[in-house]
Amino acid sequence: MGREREIIPEERNYTVKCECSMCKNTTEVKVRYGDYLLRFAMNKPAQDCFPYLSVPEREAIISGVCLDCQKKLFANNYDKKGNWIGACRLAMQ
Repeated sequence: MGREREIIPEERNYTVKCECSMCKNTTEVKVRYGDYLLRFAMNKPAQDCFPYLSVPEREAIISGVCLDCQKKLFANNYDKKGNWIGACRLAMQ
């Protein structure tokens, strides 16, 4: 019998710093360095490179808009407690 290889998830070892284009605050998002290279060196889509990030975290990397400003811009995507709940329901109707 062969030994089963233990799968260890790759560590998020690289910090992407995004300056918000609206408020100028900096958001830091931890990603895997290999995934960062795929995104920025090979221009792969963020959703393919960072499937483990939340949609707002990916949006911060893509557009530079911080999480707080995203909540203001896309208020319908958040519940009353400020938790992301998904795509704007108004746009789907």
